[in-house]
Amino acid sequence: MSISKAYQVVTDRIIEVIETTGELPWRRPWRKSGTMVIGQNHLSGKQYRGINAFTTAIFGEIAGFDSDRWVSYKQAKELGGQVRKGEKGIPIVFFKILEKSKEMTNVKTGGNEQVDMKIPFARYSTVFNLAQCEGIDYEPLPLTDEPEYDHDPIAEIEDRIYSFQNLPEIVHVADTRAFYRPSTDTVNVPALSEFRTPEAYYCTLHHELIHASGHKERLNRRSLTDNHGFGSHEYSKEELVAELGACFLNSDAGIFDANLLESAAYMKGWLKALKENPAWLVQSANAAQKAVDYYKGITP
Repeated sequence: MSISKAYQVVTDRIIEVIETTGELPWRRPWRKSGTMVIGQNHLSGKQYRGINAFTTAIFGEIAGFDSDRWVSYKQAKELGGQVRKGEKGIPIVFFKILEKSKEMTNVKTGGNEQVDMKIPFARYSTVFNLAQCEGIDYEPLPLTDEPEYDHDPIAEIEDRIYSFQNLPEIVHVADTRAFYRPSTDTVNVPALSEFRTPEAYYCTLHHELIHASGHKERLNRRSLTDNHGFGSHEYSKEELVAELGACFLNSDAGIFDANLLESAAYMKGWLKALKENPAWLVQSANAAQKAVDYYKGITP
């Protein structure tokens, strides 16, 4: 299956913006719970450091979590809760000390002696944000002073979306997060009033709908169905497919140009995980078009 000429134009335009604009700052298009926050373990209360500080902050920012607290799967159970089925955690690196004795030659005396050694080695565990858990109470991060917005739905785009075949359920339960949950086959996006522009609302909804197209009962796309960790090659692929497919739907709806810079900034961030290879956008365009065609009922 080859990408259509119309979508090739969209892809080429995105690549052009990524390659010529330089460092593009991605800005969340809806009201949120403040700026990027370094996470902390909910049980110990200790703030993460080093690479763990970075991963908890950046993933919390991208996912739109309203908590800076993280727990392992086991810790969630100990707290009387559980991680929601289908949620993906992030790796936390920690060091263990291996103590061992070794017989070594003393260069001064020439004799052998037992030397106690402490050898650090890296391990990792997977943690989940409290926003990904059920049955654990927490205090959400404070909202910003940004007011709600008074937008009217765009009827033409609403009609287009709800004409798609085998559409997942669309809900607005979590006002600080946009996500697709395969276990319940539901797409959650913040309410229209949370977005700075109505176009941004539909762009976000399109992104999550492309994720949903990969469900095992739809296209069964491995980059979605396999449980890949944050920042992994396959995770990055899925995010790029979702955003590129969203751009195709945005173009069909006539709102592509209004959000081009945001989409390019978002995709450039994921391209870094793929060694900044913009050519991969062209390759992933086939997967994105397949998702769009599926919803439209088009058989290549």
